[in-house]
Amino acid sequence: MPIQNTPSYTFSLNTTTTPLHVNELVDACVLFIDMQDFTQFTYNKSDKAIVQALHYCYCLFDNIITEFSARPIKYNGDACIILLETSNNCLASNIENSLYLYNTLAKAFSELCELYNVQSALRAGLAFGPVLSGQIGSYISSFDIWGHTVNLAARLEQNAPPNSLLMNKACHDRMLNPCLCEGITLELKGFVPQQVYQYHKREP
Repeated sequence: MPIQNTPSYTFSLNTTTTPLHVNELVDACVLFIDMQDFTQFTYNKSDKAIVQALHYCYCLFDNIITEFSARPIKYNGDACIILLETSNNCLASNIENSLYLYNTLAKAFSELCELYNVQSALRAGLAFGPVLSGQIGSYISSFDIWGHTVNLAARLEQNAPPNSLLMNKACHDRMLNPCLCEGITLELKGFVPQQVYQYHKREP
């Protein structure tokens, strides 16, 4: 059998590429939210019915998120990434705004679940710190965020119980009322063991 020639691609720094456009946000909040046990809802549902339910839910979320001057970065199945930038150097208000946003989203989602008899709840991870934002790639390019803070928010969300939010110490240190949180030590995948703080859903 003859050996087929495969294309050879040689990377070169001189290769013409789309210019990189990223910004560094020094003080930002990254909020990850996830629908707990959403896979149970998908049992005996068609793909179209599942996507329709997510579309309806995320349209509602979009309206809420934009009211908080936040930015939905992406929806990935039953999970969402949200960016909240600090304005006027008011770090405490950004943290409180993030928590209020989580409470509002959790309440809206809870009401949806009750209306349609779905057993689910939101869990969340919130991290404060520097973030890179912008667009990468040549063809399929959309606004996104990257960095240690983003990865940490994702790990916090994965470890949060339903109807609660885990935040990093940087968030907790800037809260106006830190006594609302309970400190716990967690070993997060890819991170050293660290003190994180659990915040339970409250009525907005």
